[in-house]
Amino acid sequence: MNQKLILSFLILFLLISFSFLAYTEKKQHQIKNQWFLYFENPTADNLNFIIENHTPNTDFSWKVISEKDNHEIKQGKITVLNNEKKVVNIEKPHQGIIKVKHSSNQKIIYKK
Repeated sequence: MNQKLILSFLILFLLISFSFLAYTEKKQHQIKNQWFLYFENPTADNLNFIIENHTPNTDFSWKVISEKDNHEIKQGKITVLNNEKKVVNIEKPHQGIIKVKHSSNQKIIYKK
């Protein structure tokens, strides 16, 4: 009888623990008012990057800057809707600094 009682409490404890863990993980994955900038493939020989948007503002501007002499190589504007992501293809140069501006925020990534 004691073994069944202990086993029942153990199963109940595990169910409560897993439910709580699932709830907290779901709450943490609700992204609001954030945007992300990252390389499509960090090991590839290009500067292709991804803008992932989770904000109501959909307008982004970007620049590719030479790391050697700090001059602007390419620039552009892109619209990324809320809860979507877009790839910006930059075949050449293979190294450089990418600056993306969104509203008053700016993020920078670079590849050497």
